[in-house]
Amino acid sequence: MTTRSGLEGFCDVCGHANDHHQTSRCPAQKCKNYWKECTVGCFPSGQYNRMCYGCVDHPAVKESPGLFNWTNKRDVSKKQREEVARTGRTGGDSPSGKTKEEEVRRELEKARKDGE
Repeated sequence: MTTRSGLEGFCDVCGHANDHHQTSRCPAQKCKNYWKECTVGCFPSGQYNRMCYGCVDHPAVKESPGLFNWTNKRDVSKKQREEVARTGRTGGDSPSGKTKEEEVRRELEKARKDGE
């Protein structure tokens, strides 16, 4: 099931219409970053939604979904988009459903085991 947020344009992370995303300001005090979740089903399993953008300053918030206020009607900030363009880090899920940090850690562990 998808939501209709009313956001215009397309997500620069997954490519789906922004209308099929929900956004929430980061619940950390004084943080101005946004979280953005795709509700179309970006993953092959379709079991859960993809977090396209996350707060790179407060990544642990993702583990507490009850903190989000998904009624927000604003897209991620220009600052967040510029940060992604500069670093490549969205703070959200990768296409596989894992965070970039998890994928890197897994690749390093695999390389270490292959080298033994």
